[in-house]
Amino acid sequence: MRIRLATALLSALLFVQTAPVRAAAPATTLYVPFSEVGFQREIVLGRGGARTFTVFFPVFPELRSATLVLPMKISPIVDPKSSIAVSVQGVPVYTQSVRTLGLRPKIEVAIPFRPKLDAGGLQITISAHLFTLRERCEDDSDPNFWATIDPSGGWRIVTDPGPPTDLADWFQSYDRHIAVVVPPNASDGLRYAAPRLAYALQKIPRWRSLALTMTDRDQPRARNMLLVGGPPDMRLQGNTVAVTPGGVALIRPTLVRSLQTKTVADATIDPPTPNPATKELTLSKLGMGDVTQSGTSEDISFAIPFQVADVRGLPEDLVFNLGLNHSITSNER
Repeated sequence: MRIRLATALLSALLFVQTAPVRAAAPATTLYVPFSEVGFQREIVLGRGGARTFTVFFPVFPELRSATLVLPMKISPIVDPKSSIAVSVQGVPVYTQSVRTLGLRPKIEVAIPFRPKLDAGGLQITISAHLFTLRERCEDDSDPNFWATIDPSGGWRIVTDPGPPTDLADWFQSYDRHIAVVVPPNASDGLRYAAPRLAYALQKIPRWRSLALTMTDRDQPRARNMLLVGGPPDMRLQGNTVAVTPGGVALIRPTLVRSLQTKTVADATIDPPTPNPATKELTLSKLGMGDVTQSGTSEDISFAIPFQVADVRGLPEDLVFNLGLNHSITSNER
């Protein structure tokens, strides 16, 4: 695939030496529950031993602070010296005993982050180190030995609501509400482009799905993307992005973070090679690296940010191949 962008875009990418700074504005607070990022039921940490749950959190330019909120239930048979711990990128940031927490705690943990260095996002791990004074094997086999996280838990996020500094900034936002605006007097070409634009936008987020609205006027409580007929192909106007039908081709997960400019005058993208009937999609293409989980039972799990749009249609047969390495088990000792 070859991409030819306007001179304005190339100069922004090659010659700008310092990143623009958002204008100072009062902070905005929003809450994102686990239920909105794919966890609809209680998250079970396990039946004894060290159990973990790892979840991804993106770091966008507008982020000022983030707090992890964990409403938990803990089995009453665990030893009070058992503990709950939280780590960020493998670094411990919180540990507390069950004796101090109680059996129905609501834990809140400030999430440390580095705005530029952590732009790829954070892996947050919640660990339940649960035990009793019995033999370890008895703990592992007891079905009444558990800890859970309610799906109402999640993140309390404080953001800078100032206007985005460039097109890439506009696409990286915790606000999931986007309005696709088609003017009342729009041509047939603009109307036909609206579903393509909505489909392209839904493929962008890897964390929280969008709440899209199709409308004929700007929505004050949403980020607006306005379909227009004339050049440039894409332009940032305050909190609104104006885009032509030709500019819709730029809205791809692999491209939007490169749009470090306010205007793309003319974008020409060669059509991709048609996909074969069988398509392979690797975890790395979904934005995941190697996943490491610990535990001593069969309930170790991890989430995969997969959407049907990633394979351009509803698959008839979906097969998952997993490459797995594990430590020695009790049966192999």
